[in-house]
Amino acid sequence: MSPHARSHILPRALLFATSSWLCTSCGAVPEQASTAPAAAHSPAAKPVRVSGVVHVDKAVAGPGLLVFLWEDSMQTAPVQADGTFAFDLARSEPCEVSYQSTGGEKLYPRKKFEPTPNRSDLHFETLIFRGVVVGPDGKPTRLRRGILCGPETVRFITGGDGRVELSELDPGTYTWKFKIPPRGYYPPSTAFVAGAAAEEVCKVQPGTPLEIVQTGKIRAPVLRAFYFVEDFTRRELTISSGLRLDTDRIGVIWPVDATTGIIETDAACAYFSVHPGAKQINIQLVESGTLEVALFDRAGKPLQHHAYRLTRTDGAKGAPFVPPLATGEFGRGAAQVPAGTYRVDVTFPDRTRASKPITLPRGGFETLEIREIEP
Repeated sequence: MSPHARSHILPRALLFATSSWLCTSCGAVPEQASTAPAAAHSPAAKPVRVSGVVHVDKAVAGPGLLVFLWEDSMQTAPVQADGTFAFDLARSEPCEVSYQSTGGEKLYPRKKFEPTPNRSDLHFETLIFRGVVVGPDGKPTRLRRGILCGPETVRFITGGDGRVELSELDPGTYTWKFKIPPRGYYPPSTAFVAGAAAEEVCKVQPGTPLEIVQTGKIRAPVLRAFYFVEDFTRRELTISSGLRLDTDRIGVIWPVDATTGIIETDAACAYFSVHPGAKQINIQLVESGTLEVALFDRAGKPLQHHAYRLTRTDGAKGAPFVPPLATGEFGRGAAQVPAGTYRVDVTFPDRTRASKPITLPRGGFETLEIREIEP
C-alpha cells in the first residue's frame, strides 16, 4: 500500500462521549458502559442486556469501544481484549453502532443494530479503495501521482503495476484523479462509495493532434520527437506528417499528461512546453550538440537512473528550459541540447550536491564525469 497522510475527524458528539476513554494512556478497557448526557429518553425506552463478539474483516477484534447512537442520545460500552462485549444497553429501540479500536486510531463505519437479549455478534469491515490506472492501450501505467477526494483527502503514487490500494478510509463518497506534471490534474473520476468493492479503473485519455510549427532560419528534416515523463525519462512520439527537407510544420499525437518535449534534427533541436488543450505551438530550431553526463558514487560505481539538471549559463537570449534528465543502465545519460555553456547540477543519494560547468560547441560531443565526494 502506498504511504499516505490522513486526518481522522470524529463527530463532535462522538468525541464528547469518548473523551474519558481516549485519555486512558494505559489502554485498559473500562468495566462499565457509559451514557453520554443527552435529551431525556423516551418513556417507552427500556434497558436490555446485549452481548456478543466484535469482528473486523472476518477476524475477532481487539479491545476497543462500541458507540451506540439514537437520534437524541448515545451510549458507549467496552469491548474486551478477546473481542467480547456484555452490558446493559439503556434503550431497546433500534439504533446505529460503530466500533473504535483502543486509542481511537480506527473508527469503523456505523451499521444498524436491533437490541435483543440474545447474543448479537457485530461485523465491521475496513473501508478499502483499490484502483488501477491504464493507458489508451489498456495496459497499466506506473508511478502516477494521484489524489483521492472525499470525506478525507489522500495523496498517493501508483505502483509499478499501475495499481494503488488504500485502507482505513472514512465512510462516504469519493472521486480520484491523477496529476498532469507539473501544472494540474486530470478531471476527477465519476463518484463512487468507498468500500471493499471491485477495483476502480481510471483510463488515461488518448493523445490529441498537435501541430508544431518551425520558425527561424534553420530548415531541416525532423528526425525525432520526444516528450518527458515524471521519472525524468523521455518517450518517443510518432510523427504523423511533415518529414520533408523544406518543411516548417510537423504533426504529432501529443499525450494529454505531457507538458514538455523536444524536437531533434541531425544538427539542431528545440525544447518546448505544451499547455493542456493546445492545438498548435511554435518552436525555433537552434544548432546543437550532444552532451553526455556520467555519474559515480564514492566507490566509483555508476549511478543508474539518477536525475541531473542542465542550466544555461552563457546568457544566451531565449535560452531554452531543459527538463531534468537521468542516467541510464550504465550511469550515463546523453542528450542533444543547443550549443552553449551549461552548469550540470546533481544531488547524490546522501543529499550531497555537486555542480560542474561545460561548454558544448555546435555539432560537438562532450562528456562530463561527476563523482560523489566525501562530505
